[in-house]
Amino acid sequence: EALQRLSCLCGLHPGLLATASRNQRFGNADLRLFEIGRVFTATTKGGEVEHEHLAMLMMGGRTSRNWADGKPSNLDIHDLRAALEEVCSNELNLVPVDDDRMLCACSIEIGRGKKAVKLGLAGIVLPARARELDLEAPVLVAEMNLKRLAAASISERSYEELPKFPGSSRDVAMLVSADMAAGKVADFFANHEEPLLESVELFDVFQDPSGEKLPADKKSLAYSICYRSEDRTLEAVEVEAAHAKLLDSLKSGLDVEFR
Repeated sequence: EALQRLSCLCGLHPGLLATASRNQRFGNADLRLFEIGRVFTATTKGGEVEHEHLAMLMMGGRTSRNWADGKPSNLDIHDLRAALEEVCSNELNLVPVDDDRMLCACSIEIGRGKKAVKLGLAGIVLPARARELDLEAPVLVAEMNLKRLAAASISERSYEELPKFPGSSRDVAMLVSADMAAGKVADFFANHEEPLLESVELFDVFQDPSGEKLPADKKSLAYSICYRSEDRTLEAVEVEAAHAKLLDSLKSGLDVEFR
């Protein structure tokens, strides 16, 4: 019944809202969903016209839970705009409109003035309607006509292929001065000349002011480091050599101690 009452959001959104509701019941409240499908609208002559639409739904935390931010701030209309800009172009405009079906309702447009092309509608599902589906507000939604989007798009995009060969990861934990910024270590990794080094991710920070587990003037930074080749599967000896070179550079360049 709740979904039927939400049918005023005609198009693909009822299905996305149902999917979000199921995810919410299973404890997954941080969602980024989209669907491409056909939508039928009535004509003035009593017939129907078929359109292909893209629908998007976003809700929950802006970032995943991590050591630095136990409960991230919720997504808002600005995050929805950023997602739409990725799909459309830098010429995207969200023009406020009066629409009692949602909060912060906006017309999704490309271009300005008389040249503006209206693609669809974006906004926030009314909290009362979200609660009917046991969804935690705010629930951000957008839906637009793909044919109009394709005709109006003016920017060219380039894409990279997914990796063809597997990567190999190594974890490293190191002691650094308590006042050393993690950004300094990140800059070191960015400037390290190793063609096989693909990515570095900080996954743990530990500090013990009492000095029982670590010296009070030190902190531990733990990183996951991925090595990959674009044209072959790396041998273990290659990964170990690249990793040893990196550790030597860390020790000499930043004066770290490995745990």
